[in-house]
Amino acid sequence: MELVDLGKALLAQLAGSRRDLGQHPVFRDHPLLLSRLVSKLTYCVREAPPRFIAVDMAAPTSEAAFTVAVFTDDHVFQLSYDPMVDHITTTVVSRKSIRAAELLSAPNFMSGDQPGTFEGGLEIRVTYDEISIRLPGDNFASDRNRQELDVFWPSLLRDLAQRQ
Repeated sequence: MELVDLGKALLAQLAGSRRDLGQHPVFRDHPLLLSRLVSKLTYCVREAPPRFIAVDMAAPTSEAAFTVAVFTDDHVFQLSYDPMVDHITTTVVSRKSIRAAELLSAPNFMSGDQPGTFEGGLEIRVTYDEISIRLPGDNFASDRNRQELDVFWPSLLRDLAQRQ
């Protein structure tokens, strides 16, 4: 498959992971930034299917730094954008280098009005040898991305168990 086709598929996954990715001020103010970001991610990931994507653009301005993390079966790719120098730093680590998985919050399924309903969402901090990543990213993660995190969480625990 051609890189451009892989990039289009990755862009769709990236856009689906966050509610306002296309409207974020940083991409309006820097029109080529999203294509640069997707190109770097595509070049890293290639044909390895992304298992989870986390976008952390907590600051709502175009002058704020942000990170994107893509998990494949074997690697974690973290891209960090520094608007002061207009540069994307790419860090790649093995998923086997996991050090810790901290459960910051979990859905309270015991408080729902009806059985099976819940309040809140899953938030995790995953620490690797060189990087730490907050999942699902920030508070603008899409509902689908939050559901994918529920499914992805057990694989992080397996990574941690294999490390020891």
